[in-house]
Amino acid sequence: MGLFMNTMMRKVMLAIVIAVIILIGIPIGISLKESKELKYLKNKVDFNMIGQSEEGSVDSTEDTTADKTANVISETIDNAFIMSGNLKEVKNTRQLTFFIGDDKDYVRSILGKPNKIHGTNNSTWDYSIAKIFFDNDGLVVGYINSNNELGDYLPLEKTNDHSVFIGSSQDEVIKCIGAPNKIEKAYQNEWIYDHSVITFDSSGKVNGYVNKYDELVDALPAKGNFSGYLFIGSDMSEVISRLGAPNKIELLYPNVWHYNNSSFNFDKAGFVNGYFNYYDELDKILPIISNGSGTFFMGDTKDFILSIMGPPEAIQFIHSDIWKYNQSTLFFDMNDGLNGYINKNSELDQWLPKVLVDSNRVFLGSTKDEVLKRIGPPKRIDESQVDTWNYRESKVFFDKEGFVSGYLNSFGQLDDLLIDADEINAVEVSEVTKMSSEWITIIKDYGTPVRIDAIEPSCWFYEDFKIEIEN
Repeated sequence: MGLFMNTMMRKVMLAIVIAVIILIGIPIGISLKESKELKYLKNKVDFNMIGQSEEGSVDSTEDTTADKTANVISETIDNAFIMSGNLKEVKNTRQLTFFIGDDKDYVRSILGKPNKIHGTNNSTWDYSIAKIFFDNDGLVVGYINSNNELGDYLPLEKTNDHSVFIGSSQDEVIKCIGAPNKIEKAYQNEWIYDHSVITFDSSGKVNGYVNKYDELVDALPAKGNFSGYLFIGSDMSEVISRLGAPNKIELLYPNVWHYNNSSFNFDKAGFVNGYFNYYDELDKILPIISNGSGTFFMGDTKDFILSIMGPPEAIQFIHSDIWKYNQSTLFFDMNDGLNGYINKNSELDQWLPKVLVDSNRVFLGSTKDEVLKRIGPPKRIDESQVDTWNYRESKVFFDKEGFVSGYLNSFGQLDDLLIDADEINAVEVSEVTKMSSEWITIIKDYGTPVRIDAIEPSCWFYEDFKIEIEN
């Protein structure tokens, strides 16, 4: 009996000694490695105590036995969770997350010891197949959330309120759609969301994005109630209201909004000054043809041409006076009058003046209208050379008053236009334009010259010779 009592007393005393050791923190001969779980606990309890102190529930200046006991109990409970493999449960309960700018100690307190540390200055920490990147000051500058390994430790709460656009801050982006899946150390201004990306300028404001597969559709502005057409002069708000946010805005060209293969261009004031309508993607929102018939020519206005041809396929934003219809081009002056065009593959033929086959042939001194009636409009009139009409490789030159002052008849392309010896012989001289008797004689003898230069109309060029005209 006495032996039994002695044994019991020894056990009680041993229990008391162990309790005292735990309460006053005297280390015992147990080796406790700072594993991922223990480091997590150590720092997390510190954070909890700080938070409790701020709330007034714990006085950090008093080191009472009760405080120590509470810490030990809290740590023991958390340790039980961690040792049973429930690290995420503890983390979620504490709602601890990390992001750009947090330091290594804080990251370690949440995630624990990384599986691998490598890179210059140990700047890369691996957690399974995920990575976290640090700068030389030990602050987070990027990460790769592979297989969502870091998902529970990143800011994920989101409003999806369509509030992100050019000029939004990084905080506003996170609030709206949560943290990105990836931020590369070398490209810290690019936030990757699956296949999409949002880019930021040096002040942390959004300056571009690429929205693939509508992955950012909940973040970007949605369509509004505007149902009118869009054209030159429409503003950004009308474009967004009609089409929603563009699929892509490149950081180098923030005034170019891409909608699939097409795009709108804006001036500095935010008004449309150009667009590209590829594959007719914008047909439904561009102006509708009012009558669809009629012809145009030099001097006609943009509005008139728009009424008969409809909107062009493209208007260059660097020069909104250049309209593209497929491979053809129209040029306008500062007063919106047509001052040139290029008719590729006869694409503009149906809207250009028609040939009158019974009209008179022309020569020096004939008018533009007479040229038009005889062989129709030229294939090209350059805006910088409006008095030069190009018919394939041939040309007709006009003076400032609009009279023919020269031409180049390559490969006989202007034979149907120019007066010839047969026509001169068939009619009275008085009926053959404003030709001098010398001109008539030369044409009867040698035929129509191949070339007469506008700057030197007195020199007539034939295939193998030239003739100087006196007047």
